[in-house]
Amino acid sequence: MKASGKISRMITVAVLLCSVMFMGSFTQNNAVRMKWTSYVIHQVDGEADVHFVGTIPNGWKIYSKSMTGVDGPLPTSFEFDPSDAYETIGEVTESGKSTKFYDSQYGFEVSCLEGQVHYIQHIKIKNNADAFVIKAVVNYMLNRSGESLSPDDEDFEITIQ
Repeated sequence: MKASGKISRMITVAVLLCSVMFMGSFTQNNAVRMKWTSYVIHQVDGEADVHFVGTIPNGWKIYSKSMTGVDGPLPTSFEFDPSDAYETIGEVTESGKSTKFYDSQYGFEVSCLEGQVHYIQHIKIKNNADAFVIKAVVNYMLNRSGESLSPDDEDFEITIQ
């Protein structure tokens, strides 16, 4: 009985160690994240620009939203929850320090931005009298020297007064 108890404890310790190692590698990807802020600038005639500003960690790059038709990293994308209070006008615009380079992991040239990125979505407010909330999510991937992190999401809830 003592030998089987020892084996049982060894198996338990091995399982725990494997679990800790797995969780460590899983959370490692989530440890590198962008810092995001958002704000609104009201325009004339019930329109506004919703700004999303992302600060990319040093040494990392974000894949551009303009990368289309590629089999590889996902381009940065924005999704807005439907609302009766506003409608999006046009596409989200992107600005920042852009760079292109050959990514050996995917085998083609990719477009990225580094440092700080700025995205703007123009909206038409349907009801000027009431405050409302814009719910949006940005999906993005980071890259550093051929290492790509899994896609990450950042949720926004922006109150319009």
